[in-house]
Amino acid sequence: MNSGEDLPSLICYQVAWMDRQDLSLELFLPVLQDDYPPSTLVPAIRPFSIIPLMDQGSWMVNKVQDIAVAARLNIPSWECIARISTIRHLSVRVWHLDDYFLRTLRGSEDGQGNPHNQAQIILPFPALFDLEIDMEKLKTSGLDIEYARALAQALRERAAGAGREEVRQISKLVFVSCTSPLDRETRALLSNVALEVRWNMK
Repeated sequence: MNSGEDLPSLICYQVAWMDRQDLSLELFLPVLQDDYPPSTLVPAIRPFSIIPLMDQGSWMVNKVQDIAVAARLNIPSWECIARISTIRHLSVRVWHLDDYFLRTLRGSEDGQGNPHNQAQIILPFPALFDLEIDMEKLKTSGLDIEYARALAQALRERAAGAGREEVRQISKLVFVSCTSPLDRETRALLSNVALEVRWNMK
């Protein structure tokens, strides 16, 4: 374990105005892992805990359409993002198989029975149109293919879990920094959940 792994990650909130591109707001907060002990030097600040992202009518999120996530977020953080009803374009960096993003797409079981997680997600990312998956952190050969298949399954479960609610099919599904060639079977699975699939090798 190197010294960098012993330090908490930072999450950046960035807000910009379409009609005033010279104005922007950035806020950096430490993101502590669940097993990271709080201290007086680094308080246990959790993602989305001190700014009004839980309210879909909040001025910070009621018009958000593009979000890029490169940090390792926990289940409550992903569920918070998944409730934003205006997100059309989502970019996600993958860190390992069966991550919290996939669990959120499928419908997380981690929050069931938890009194602090009363809000239930009926359809995660209801307006999602384009999805980009960054495979750069998956170093083991073949993991990118496994993740792609798991993603296809999660997207199918997302659609099935919506019940009568109409689910828009993903228009464009893009994978970047892949290390394995895309096989025919995996492409077929992805094509069942997205109109267009792009697989970009490193």
